[in-house]
Amino acid sequence: MSDSIKDPVSGYQDNEITISYAFKLIDRQRKKIIIGVLISMITTLVYALTLPNIYRSNGIYEVSGSGETSSHVQKSGLSSIAGAVGVSLGGGQTNKGDIIVETIRSKTFLEHLLKFDDILPSLVAAESYNIGLDSLNFDESIYSSQNKTWLSSAPSVHEAYKVYSRQLSVYQDQGDNFIYISFDHISPRFAHEFITLIIDELNLSLRKKSLSEANAALDFLESQLTNTFLIELRNSISSLIQKQLEKKMLADVSKNFALKAIESPFIEEEKFSPSRALMLLWYSIGSFISLCMLALFWEANRSQSNEA
Repeated sequence: MSDSIKDPVSGYQDNEITISYAFKLIDRQRKKIIIGVLISMITTLVYALTLPNIYRSNGIYEVSGSGETSSHVQKSGLSSIAGAVGVSLGGGQTNKGDIIVETIRSKTFLEHLLKFDDILPSLVAAESYNIGLDSLNFDESIYSSQNKTWLSSAPSVHEAYKVYSRQLSVYQDQGDNFIYISFDHISPRFAHEFITLIIDELNLSLRKKSLSEANAALDFLESQLTNTFLIELRNSISSLIQKQLEKKMLADVSKNFALKAIESPFIEEEKFSPSRALMLLWYSIGSFISLCMLALFWEANRSQSNEA
């Protein structure tokens, strides 16, 4: 014989709540739920309107060159000798795209970018964007835009890197091997100019590095050629010298030494985020569900208390 007792008024057994009964319990609090949802919508709308528009500038780039190690270096054994004296004969098995991506992500590269005017304040002190004047407004409590001075100590590279790494996205697609770079900022102009600066300085720094390595390799190879009398080894060294000269010439004449633009970044006219309509929708749905659950538990507990 069942221990549950059927309530003659409600028609339901103790400790049993069906869907229809749950809706009846919630319906008793419908006015409070509606008011709560409206308050949540208004609060969300006010909060969403305080958020600044974020613009995203994108660029798609192709890696210049293959970056593969010369077989002559491996066969001749000069690579190990060169490595012992700190000279690179070029190449290496590391993927060039990976080097580029990690270079852009590094604190060292950011430290170099921060040497340019207005980069640091635009990263860490930008407060709002004036669409009409196409200019940034800075937080005057930490940075004076008129005097271009920090009111206290300037933010460190580590502090700037937190913003940099959060707003920057760079990766190499394993399918097409293209490198995709994007940067988010409240100013569409700064986002575009910053991506352009990243690419220009990356190409320039890697060009300088390649020229330095090529010159060092040429000095090393020419000294070896002078001190070597074996015909076979002299031929290998001559071949390596030719390749280093080609590498040097490429670095001299190629502006897009590391990355070539497939799609250059633009000054975007439409914001990337936030989507205020979606925020309002999801917060309203969330508040409605939460209030319904609270109303259900409230009515269920009150019913049990009255029965007791």
